[in-house]
Amino acid sequence: MNNATPIAATAKNTRSLRLLLLVALCLLLAVARPLAAQQIYKWTDENGSVSYSDRPLPSVEAEKVRIMQDTNDSSTAAAGEAVKRMQATSKDLEASRKEREAARAKEQEERRQALDQSARSEAESDGSESSDDGWYHGIYTQRPPVRPPARPPNTPPQRPRPPPPTQLPSNAPAGLR
Repeated sequence: MNNATPIAATAKNTRSLRLLLLVALCLLLAVARPLAAQQIYKWTDENGSVSYSDRPLPSVEAEKVRIMQDTNDSSTAAAGEAVKRMQATSKDLEASRKEREAARAKEQEERRQALDQSARSEAESDGSESSDDGWYHGIYTQRPPVRPPARPPNTPPQRPRPPPPTQLPSNAPAGLR
């Protein structure tokens, strides 16, 4: 049974692709350096600043700069040895990673089996007790959330209206009429 997920397979492909690109880059650098070597010229201008270029200026006396070059055979052989060392290291790392993954998978499987066994033994012991006492020991649903009481609307309370005005008695003072 293959437990590899698409994500794990993608990560594995990415690692092997990175290793391949690293090897290709090392070989390219080993071959490209001698090909890119050109003559470099050095001169000092009237201000005293030193300049370097791949072509000498006709108006200035330029000095050829000597570049130390590795021999092609030794650099290629060294690059080949480096690639072999990297591949061997990569294989060793992958083997140790696989061993760790196998040990981790075995440990998880043992843990899962132990949990299953303990769950089965608890279920057996709980099943016998629940049938004896006659109570339901299932899962209770969550209670509804507690909410504050509803607030009354923001209107003033209803007050009784005053009675309609009455006529003043005839003996009332003149200032009130």
